[in-house]
Amino acid sequence: MHTTAAEPSTTAQVRTEPSRFAHIDALRAVAVTIVVFAHAGLSHVVPGGSGVTIFFTISGFIITWALLREAGGTSTFDVGRFYARRAVKILPPLALTIIIPAVAYGAVHGLDWKALLSQLLFTYNWYPATGATPEILPGSNVVWSLAIEEQFYIGFALIWVLILRARRPLLWLTIVSLAIVAYANVARLVFALGDVSSERIYYGFDTRADGLALGILAALLLRHLQQNSEALPRARAMLANSGVLVIALILYLASLAIRDPLFRDTLRYALQSLATSIAILYGFLGTEAGRDRLTRVSSLRPVVVVGQASYSIYLVHFVLYAAIGDRLDVLPLGLRVLVLAAVGIGAGVVLWEVVERPLEAVRKRLH
Repeated sequence: MHTTAAEPSTTAQVRTEPSRFAHIDALRAVAVTIVVFAHAGLSHVVPGGSGVTIFFTISGFIITWALLREAGGTSTFDVGRFYARRAVKILPPLALTIIIPAVAYGAVHGLDWKALLSQLLFTYNWYPATGATPEILPGSNVVWSLAIEEQFYIGFALIWVLILRARRPLLWLTIVSLAIVAYANVARLVFALGDVSSERIYYGFDTRADGLALGILAALLLRHLQQNSEALPRARAMLANSGVLVIALILYLASLAIRDPLFRDTLRYALQSLATSIAILYGFLGTEAGRDRLTRVSSLRPVVVVGQASYSIYLVHFVLYAAIGDRLDVLPLGLRVLVLAAVGIGAGVVLWEVVERPLEAVRKRLH
């Protein structure tokens, strides 16, 4: 299925790379490291959930930027190729780390096969959202966030098909994204003030969709500034100033420091997504000197590898923790955390090298 859109004009006002963005990979590295250390035993001091929120916002930005580039470069959108690219990226590591081990585990220990099917079909987030605790492969519950992302990919592609038929598709996408942000924040507030659990808010697609939508809006803003060199001069100047990174850091730290339950069920997620969006945009709009400093950090080999392997690391680390964690209880907490983190990151990097990287060529042929 192909949908046609008017090809947008371009002006070289914003630095863009043709494939990967180093500073976004660095954000991925930060996000997955936060999750890894939280799950390794430091969840009382390391905010693992914030790493997931960062991933949501990055996903909203990246997928929107890719679709904007596809629509602008070819004036078409191939839904089949879009889903095929996602399948090549998502399914092989998921099968190796979750599905196949879960089948083997279930044959020995028993398993809730409907829950496993929900993991494969990307609806598992609704189990913890409703308070259910099905028998699954230990450690595989991390796929709840993957389920939310895949629900987004499926829905966004269909919305994009419809929007591209409109006279001003980017305006409509902006309106839809703003509506999602507004809905998610209002829904969280209504649920938090009512008799609804924090788990429903944390794991529900509808209550977490603003993280993805803010990523969409960041991509739309970047494209607007790219196409119109004189547009939004104050916003452009603010995003070019390295002080905006300080603002992003303050927003992020504030989201962690404020412990009021109502805040944590409502505005916490929006602040983390907003901070991530600001950091993403600065990587494109900052001054040359500021971008160069950011690039030097982002280009460090460990940062690059962990960032690019973040999906595999995220999938495999918690399953391994569940398998070996008890054997490490004799170690002091600090050493136990370091061992688990090294195992989780190392295994994820190996999986990325063996599975994800070879499949990049297949994904490129689908563009």
